[in-house]
Amino acid sequence: MDTNLKGKRIVFTGATSGLGKVALNFLIQQEAKIFVLYRNDKLIEAYANDEHVIPVLCDLSSISSIQNAVESIKNQTDTIDVLVNNAGLWEFGGFIETVDGFERTFQVNLMAPFLLVRGLLPVLKNADAPKVVTTASALHQGTLNFDDLQYRKKFSGFKAYRQSKLGVILLTRFWAKQYENEICFVSQHPGVVNTDLGRDADWFSRGFFKLFGVSPEKGARTLTHLLQTPATELVSGEYYANSKVSKTSTQESYNLKSAERLNGILDDFTKK
Repeated sequence: MDTNLKGKRIVFTGATSGLGKVALNFLIQQEAKIFVLYRNDKLIEAYANDEHVIPVLCDLSSISSIQNAVESIKNQTDTIDVLVNNAGLWEFGGFIETVDGFERTFQVNLMAPFLLVRGLLPVLKNADAPKVVTTASALHQGTLNFDDLQYRKKFSGFKAYRQSKLGVILLTRFWAKQYENEICFVSQHPGVVNTDLGRDADWFSRGFFKLFGVSPEKGARTLTHLLQTPATELVSGEYYANSKVSKTSTQESYNLKSAERLNGILDDFTKK
């Protein structure tokens, strides 16, 4: 376990609430240098005077905003040690289209991590042992709906969320193969956590998160474990739960052909 994170340069999405906030405070205590992507001024105000936090304005539902954030980071450092893709959402109110014309869950949960990995590759490769940690979920059952990836024909918030988490597990495996011996890629499952994920849900769903969800402190344990553990001691491409490598629940989550196809689609979408 590498507890010496002092000075490590970390890019972090989803760091201003829930388990991400717990992990961010841990990194601050470790005196890391954290580029925190944020879109809400009120959520970042508490860290405005913290010397370890570098706020980077970014709306993950906007391609241009992500690209601007990437350029801002690259203008401030030539090396990134860790990228944490922790931000995510679950739509409970129906189909919402972003400024770029994509379903919002698809863009925030899948396209945003893809864009950050692609954009930050040069500075990640400059680190001694870089790693990318992406938050997934045990709700990754089913397959990728390549006929309607954004569920435009019949939208389901649950299916969109489930598919996005399957997608990040697949992309993690694909990237691990693509950048073998260069960058370590892992995904992680925090468990059902009582966070703001279900803030827009109906009363029943909010009650479920509150009743069955663990505290953000418990939910952050696997993430902080992965942050502390050197890339050389992690298994690139794997899915971690309870701070250890765990099997994913479906064969589809190991399907590298689907992963490659998804990667190609995201590449096409984000080059337009």
